[in-house]
Amino acid sequence: MKNLVIVFIVISFTNSTFCQNNAVVVLANEKFNQFLNLRDFSISKSNDEIYFTAQSPSQEISQILYLKKVKGKWSNPQLMPFSNVYSDLEPFLSF
Repeated sequence: MKNLVIVFIVISFTNSTFCQNNAVVVLANEKFNQFLNLRDFSISKSNDEIYFTAQSPSQEISQILYLKKVKGKWSNPQLMPFSNVYSDLEPFLSF
């Protein structure tokens, strides 16, 4: 029983100590509402660029789009220049 109490205290302390802070998050979700199928989300290390895949309902078209945060506001989604001929999926960033 004593071990169970110690485990409970450790878990409680860990949850309260390492939980997420209450930082302000600027949402870009209104920019995504125009798309039916979204997948493969990547965000830049500086948190000011988002890359994602948008697909048509029957998935015959897949293109990579991006958003950029300028002065605290997200831009409208823009098609990546290379993403207009083939089915493009799974954008990623390398740091």
